[in-house]
Amino acid sequence: MRFRHRAVALVVGLLLSVGLGGCAAATHSTASHHASIGRYLGTVDPDEWCDVAQVSTCMNARNGGPILQDWYSNVANNSFGLYSVNRCNGGLSSTNCPISGNPVGWTIAQFQDPTLGTCVDDANGNSGSANAYVNGTCNGSNGYGGDYGTVFLLYHDPGCPVGFDLYYNAHWSPSWTSRRGLSWNTPGVGNQAYLNVNGILCLQEQVFNIAAPLAPQSPAPGATTGSPAATVP
Repeated sequence: MRFRHRAVALVVGLLLSVGLGGCAAATHSTASHHASIGRYLGTVDPDEWCDVAQVSTCMNARNGGPILQDWYSNVANNSFGLYSVNRCNGGLSSTNCPISGNPVGWTIAQFQDPTLGTCVDDANGNSGSANAYVNGTCNGSNGYGGDYGTVFLLYHDPGCPVGFDLYYNAHWSPSWTSRRGLSWNTPGVGNQAYLNVNGILCLQEQVFNIAAPLAPQSPAPGATTGSPAATVP
């Protein structure tokens, strides 16, 4: 199935219990960040995005960013918003857009960190680095203006379970036959996420339900090697 487009009520503020003596902590407020970048595509704004191959590890902004890593589910800095990118055919892939030779009619999107108001991108906007960071300028309502690495094509591969998608990166996919995408293919947690991985993980949106404000501390692995030539953001 293709990624489901669902009507969503935008959340201005969300209070979640942290389970510490009955106290409550306010999570990220997304007002003022997402109004101009595109239509929200998830179920709850924001949510977390996790895989099953690595025992439900999820996208995480390490210590609040900017490094994007994998970490346990339902912990601090796991929340991201997935928004449409209005290019090609109103936010859907068209012939050779956003990736040369890609299938037609699949969702084009970007991930935004609700605290920083920035998007997942090449490290520090560097077009030659496939290390995934969360400090990029997001694409605007016209579908353009974002930093390198911010544009993803959501594709439901037959090898993914129902409800899971592959997130191919337009910048790191010179063509559909040599497509690359978002992944962390090392077992465990605290692994740097990359945008140029071949054989990427199937990811699924999960309801973000933080239990305690745990901050990951693992060091990042080294930079990628053998990166394919980059194309457009």
